[in-house]
Amino acid sequence: VMSSGAFLRSLRSSEAAVAHAVRQLSARPERVTAFAAALHRCGGTILPTAIGKSAAAASRLAASLRSVGARAHWVHAAEWAHGDLGAVREEDVIVCISNSGRSAELLALAAELRALPRPPTILAITGDERSPLALLASAQLSWSLPTEHEILRVLPAGSALAQDLVVNALVAQLAELRGSTLADLTACHPGGAIGAAAASAALGGLSEITWVPQGQPLPQRQQVDPFEKVPYESPPPPDMWVPQMQQPGQAPMSSQPPSQQQQQPPPPPQRQQVDPFERGGQSSLPMGGFPWPRGG
Repeated sequence: VMSSGAFLRSLRSSEAAVAHAVRQLSARPERVTAFAAALHRCGGTILPTAIGKSAAAASRLAASLRSVGARAHWVHAAEWAHGDLGAVREEDVIVCISNSGRSAELLALAAELRALPRPPTILAITGDERSPLALLASAQLSWSLPTEHEILRVLPAGSALAQDLVVNALVAQLAELRGSTLADLTACHPGGAIGAAAASAALGGLSEITWVPQGQPLPQRQQVDPFEKVPYESPPPPDMWVPQMQQPGQAPMSSQPPSQQQQQPPPPPQRQQVDPFERGGQSSLPMGGFPWPRGG
């Protein structure tokens, strides 16, 4: 019989990991202030980067930052050494995400960036505040979770949740620092259910984003006719010919204007259909450049 024991144990472990990470992150508010200020001061592009499981957090951080109006794009850590270093500018902020803080690609990236004449700002989100990556960064957000919160004590589970916590908190903090509003969110994210809910709330249609229980009617929006105050003032040109409907008993009417009726060219002459095999033997119409003998 299949048991759900591992499933339930993972849920309880994840809950404990989240609580543990929240306590550690909340205990260092000065790190939060420095990290968020670096993002807010960014005059270029915020570039989250990671490899492996952490890449999902880096990608979502960039996507969510763009939704609140920040300029952000994520870069896979393996791509920096293959040309993407050429896009880095001094005013950019590189956000390196690594649970171990020892990813070879990110350490190599940090070394390359620090060697630039005008290096960008390097930030680190990591599960080890004493890791090489954390020590190379200008600011860091870190936590430390026991391996019991990982699947088989190795596969990221609790640490992945901690990264998501940091991503959510950073987006919320930056949105507050930028003074982002629902109108800003609608302008950056007009599509999908998020865009529709943000637009409705921004217009006063909904005070908050809510789910309507099944079976209950959806809130009705005011229907607005976009052409209500735009009268049609351009009459058709006087020479425009409008086909008239044929009345009963009338002769058939042409579907073309009179001017086009007069200029209508005569129909082309019909070609006489010839059977190439009418007299037997070979066809007078070659196929593929050679006569095609008629079988029989």
